[in-house]
Amino acid sequence: MSKILIKLGSSSITDSSGIATSKLENILSDVVALANEGHELAIVSSGAIAIGKHHIQNYNKALIHSQQAA
Repeated sequence: MSKILIKLGSSSITDSSGIATSKLENILSDVVALANEGHELAIVSSGAIAIGKHHIQNYNKALIHSQQAA
């Protein structure tokens, strides 16, 4: 079949409280369907900071060490 690269931005995987579980469930069901059809998949995301910042006490977007911790 084909190779597919899936890029998930922050808004695709987060909401105001952190990880958007329902969004991820929908995305993953599509990914599973594509994999079952024989496609090779790779997933990349820019959402690591968007998710991690909810777990860092006193997260400060302006400080690079705060972003790295997230």
